[in-house]
Amino acid sequence: MSSPFDQDGFARRFGWGRRAVRDAVERQDVIVIVDVLSFSTCVAAAVAHGARVHPFPHKDADAAQAYADEVGAVLKRNQDGKRRALSPLSFTSADAGQAFVLPSPNGSACSRIARTADHVYAGALLNAGAVAKAARLAAQETEAAITVVACGELWRESRDGENLLRPALEDALGAGAILHALGGHLSPEAQVCARAFAASRADLEDLILTCASGRELCALGYEDDVHFSSRLDVLPCVPRLQDEAYADSP
Repeated sequence: MSSPFDQDGFARRFGWGRRAVRDAVERQDVIVIVDVLSFSTCVAAAVAHGARVHPFPHKDADAAQAYADEVGAVLKRNQDGKRRALSPLSFTSADAGQAFVLPSPNGSACSRIARTADHVYAGALLNAGAVAKAARLAAQETEAAITVVACGELWRESRDGENLLRPALEDALGAGAILHALGGHLSPEAQVCARAFAASRADLEDLILTCASGRELCALGYEDDVHFSSRLDVLPCVPRLQDEAYADSP
């Protein structure tokens, strides 16, 4: 039975986090995963340089290394106590042809849930237009709806001991950019997200630098990453998840 939360009857849908991904998989939607700071931006940067990215949802280094060995990939690790693994600027042309395992509690976790779906893309501000075009074509071919999922963040601590979702401004803007480019019959949730992007388009960099997630990364010394992640439509790549890895889809 359809739920009102399915946004049934609309061709373009918007949701937050892992539950939204699970529901989209069950509906057989085309899915776009958005984690601007920084998983989906890292994926876009990696595939733009000709690399492939295997999402891995756990922080357990031993488990991540075992998975990397299993799939024949290099585990992206933090170095010198810094979050270098999730820096999009750490990918270069020297990575062409290489496969990486990229652990992440948000974008990777959502991607792993979505991996059984036929059409799953990683979208960011960097490649919003290209991903929207690919998702639109996939939806036309399969007669499916498109769900754009903003991953958000997880609070590190909560009063009840659970990891609760923190809606993240940068992911709402990234999802809005894709929904704005998609057009079509948007659900109310998707409409508001697209309109928020359109109203904020001229100030994207400043908004993302000064939002909570941007300020957190800047304080850790990753201001360059935030600047890079705030750029709109500078990459034509379309990372599609197939065989448990993102690679550029022509």
